[in-house]
Amino acid sequence: MNIYSVHQSKQSVTQFDKPLDYKTGQIIRGKLQSIDMFGNAVVQLGKYKRIAKIEASLDVAKQYWFQVQKQDGKLLLKVLENVHSEETLLKYFGLATSKTNKELIRQLQQWNLPLDKEVVTKVEKWVNNNNTVQTEKLFQAIRYIIQNELPLTNDVFKGIFSVWNGEKFTQLLERLSQQVNSEQMKNYEQLKLVLQSFFGNTESVSLDGYQWADWSNGKEVYKNFIQILQMLGLNEKRIGDKGNTDIQSLKQLLQELLNGQSELSEGVKQAAEQVYYRILGNQLLMNDQPPYFQWTVQLPLPMENAPMDITLQWFGKKNTNGKLDADFCQITFDLQMPTLGKTWVMMNVQNKIISLHIQSDFHSLEHIGKPMINVLKEKLEENHYHLSTVKFDRLTKSTKQQNKREDLVSFYQRGSMDVKI
Repeated sequence: MNIYSVHQSKQSVTQFDKPLDYKTGQIIRGKLQSIDMFGNAVVQLGKYKRIAKIEASLDVAKQYWFQVQKQDGKLLLKVLENVHSEETLLKYFGLATSKTNKELIRQLQQWNLPLDKEVVTKVEKWVNNNNTVQTEKLFQAIRYIIQNELPLTNDVFKGIFSVWNGEKFTQLLERLSQQVNSEQMKNYEQLKLVLQSFFGNTESVSLDGYQWADWSNGKEVYKNFIQILQMLGLNEKRIGDKGNTDIQSLKQLLQELLNGQSELSEGVKQAAEQVYYRILGNQLLMNDQPPYFQWTVQLPLPMENAPMDITLQWFGKKNTNGKLDADFCQITFDLQMPTLGKTWVMMNVQNKIISLHIQSDFHSLEHIGKPMINVLKEKLEENHYHLSTVKFDRLTKSTKQQNKREDLVSFYQRGSMDVKI
């Protein structure tokens, strides 16, 4: 077995799109691209290249399995000489050559991600415990966890997988509300009130200082969004933080419910866990690598007739004081509107110049949207923004499928900028 000293080749890499920090013991797939007469070689690991000192005979343009080792702070790669397939790699780990394990290795190899015995063992367990769902969704959640170097814990997996499972946030809240109200649960009146606030008359619901404002008033929309983040607990740290408000969030109330001494019915427990892990999953989707910031978040909007699901993504940079720079950013909205149906809004802001691309199921979108452009332009100019272009498109079946495929690829790519939700 031969060990080669490896370091990163010189290339332009932004901090937001940085190579993974390989850990000792991980297995990676690499391709020998070239080698000179002195044994200096270029090894392709995913989309990044490393310069390696080769002291043995290897074939150019051939791929090898390497095991990561470190010595004096330097990255070393050991060639696994007898490993040449998914099956032989699993045998090297001493793991079962099951269909799930072989498929996982194929997927990680395709995504250019490292793997080790812990990853394969935990993923096999997660897949076996969730055998009623599509394996593709499980693998996408696992891809995000590994790609973003999140801890391989059950809580992290359940949180990320909850987002990929596809069920609407409002449906999860409604199921929990029904379960809680159907049982005689004392000492959980605040939980009931928080849930009720998403389904009652939004003009009359008030909860410990929370009061929904008029959603048709643009000046009040920001206030409502901040209030929703606080009520859900999305403004708190991922695990174990009580946030900056004296009012208990839904996340905190669910933690107390699930960790309490009282016996819970299976229906209440399952519904509470689903909502809790959806909140945690939204927090884990926050990618904060200064100065860049990216967050995709799913929110239930408490409208007057019925709550509405919205997926919002922000991509941009933070300025020197740590605040998001609203003059240079990209914001995407995914809405299910009562009249317009499925609606996507992509907003690009460059130096306070805004371009909009709106896609919807509604056949007369452009007809009803054009008369509002001048009003929108005036309102933006009052806030020192300029509307440059507005594009309307019909959201056809083919474009939905195209965007769905792009979601599964571009969203999970480290440093991805052009993202559709």
